[in-house]
Amino acid sequence: ENEADSAFRINAVGAGFAATAANECGIPIIHISTDYVYDGAKQSPYVETDPTSPVSVYGSSKLAGEQAVAAANPRHVILRTAWVHSPFGANFVKTMLRLAATRPEISVVDDQRGNPTYAPHLAEAILAIAGSILERGDGERRFGIYHAAGRGDVTWCGLARQVIDCAARHGLP
Repeated sequence: ENEADSAFRINAVGAGFAATAANECGIPIIHISTDYVYDGAKQSPYVETDPTSPVSVYGSSKLAGEQAVAAANPRHVILRTAWVHSPFGANFVKTMLRLAATRPEISVVDDQRGNPTYAPHLAEAILAIAGSILERGDGERRFGIYHAAGRGDVTWCGLARQVIDCAARHGLP
């Protein structure tokens, strides 16, 4: 959020370069985006055709990336995902486990809902899409924007509680 120029260079300009290079080689592109392209005000789950309205630098830069990819390569699949977590790298789940081990109390917002997405599941979806590039039964390809996130929704606080409860059941702090 504090480095808008870098965010746009990476998430928008870089994505556009990748899409251009793929298009020049005659290759479709799968671009990973985010639910942050929405403002979060909708009371029901977002669908791909809902209007975008990012409220952060990150969301704005990712939406600009979607637009750059779509403009540079008509054979694109844009996957919007959310709340990605895995055993690797930094993510909310690992942060909650670390905080639970070092603090007696943790404060987490309870007014934002989302779909936690396990990175290996997202990777499986990406590979399946790459394998088919969304071919319909008649051979026509379906490029465009799709959502690829975990099933079920929860608040950040609810997810933190689930993570900490699960850790406790396994003898962790």
